[in-house]
Amino acid sequence: MLAALKARDIGAVFRLVRQYGGLSQTAIGSLTGYSQGKVSAIMSGSQQVTALEVFERIADGLHMPDQACMALALAPPRPGRRTHPTAGSPPSRPAAYR
Repeated sequence: MLAALKARDIGAVFRLVRQYGGLSQTAIGSLTGYSQGKVSAIMSGSQQVTALEVFERIADGLHMPDQACMALALAPPRPGRRTHPTAGSPPSRPAAYR
């Protein structure tokens, strides 16, 4: 995971989240604001993620820990920046980040 994050290879990140986190392409898309088809295209390498705000949205959506954000060359999220499923309860992270 660390190598994929440092390379900003979101396709590899999505593949690892799917493999080790058990998330479907649809679930990854739901968390990151993408359609299943877009997630599939990114995972297959036919589309790349290059925009900083998209990296931030993906990091937020997948609830990446601070170390993962820093590996992506993003600042750790500020308190309150992330949205959680329910107020007061932290989101569960995909197993790929545990």
